[in-house]
Amino acid sequence: MDYNLYEPRTFEEARNSADALLAGNTVVLNLHRLDRATAQRFIDFLTGTVYALHGKIERAGTNVIICVPIESQITGTIEL
Repeated sequence: MDYNLYEPRTFEEARNSADALLAGNTVVLNLHRLDRATAQRFIDFLTGTVYALHGKIERAGTNVIICVPIESQITGTIEL
């Protein structure tokens, strides 16, 4: 299984993350470079992608989210 790490600067980069999920890869996103409204749009877009793939999306820290396709699992906990 592959992992893709992204630190997007614009909403237009959301498609790259979605394409990685569609390819069966886990995506880790650090959204700290996006303003709050753009980060929310990014998360909303990927939530739809993850839902369509029957995957999972979780917060892993401040401005960091992990998206996994159905074949993968998120294990462990991180206290925020």
